[in-house]
Amino acid sequence: MHVRKYRLFFVCWQLLWTTSFASYDISLNQLFNNPTMYNGQKVVVTGEVVGDIMSEGEGFWINIKDSNSFIGVFIQDVDRAKITKLGRYRIIGDIVRITGIYNEHCTQHFGENDIHAENLEIIQPGEATEETIDFQKIVISFVLGIITILFLIHSHRMAGLQGTSDKPS
Repeated sequence: MHVRKYRLFFVCWQLLWTTSFASYDISLNQLFNNPTMYNGQKVVVTGEVVGDIMSEGEGFWINIKDSNSFIGVFIQDVDRAKITKLGRYRIIGDIVRITGIYNEHCTQHFGENDIHAENLEIIQPGEATEETIDFQKIVISFVLGIITILFLIHSHRMAGLQGTSDKPS
């Protein structure tokens, strides 16, 4: 009787453990810091789509970025159609939530770590951004440049004066 209870407990624990990774977002840093723990597991990650979309066979590659980390994600054509903006200079890419299988060393893709997407959801559409230039920083830079030039002229003159006083008459 006790064996059945433990077996039932173990099966429930195992079921919860294997599905727990898909129940919440994990950061890319967590994937890179514990790759063996997540290898072959379903994961949910959120990030900005950056770079270009590259075609490979019947799928596409995208790169997503969160804080300081990037990872390649292999997606299908149906998910490719959802992406409208790619992050780059002056453009914030679509923010996506991807559910998929993490591979520490993907056998299909030259041993690289990647995620094979099962679902891609657009959390926030991308947008163009305006570059703001702080006028105060421009003025400070200009003033510091003038001070530097004046300092160089002054030190050059001082070096010239010292050079003429050292010569014998």
